[in-house]
Amino acid sequence: MNREIDVNEIDKVENPFIIDIREDDEVKETGTIKDALHIPMSEIKGRLTEIPKDRDVYILCRSGQRSKMTSSFLGMLGYKTVNLSGGIINYKGKLYK
Repeated sequence: MNREIDVNEIDKVENPFIIDIREDDEVKETGTIKDALHIPMSEIKGRLTEIPKDRDVYILCRSGQRSKMTSSFLGMLGYKTVNLSGGIINYKGKLYK
């Protein structure tokens, strides 16, 4: 089962592990949520060792669609994922470049 929360709820999560799966140019353009690890969606399969299996992993993209697919994929591999619904375009918090 894939879990999902509104992207703005992430600020209430203590010490979240966030992966921003957008492409390099997207992240450079807008910035990302504080302390998010940037792993483009196309690189996820090759970088699984960077993703913890023992805690919730919050997945972020532009609007919530790619993160939903990635969350589902990682969930099938045994990761505890949470899709950040609404994506960066709906995030009202501070972004970091």
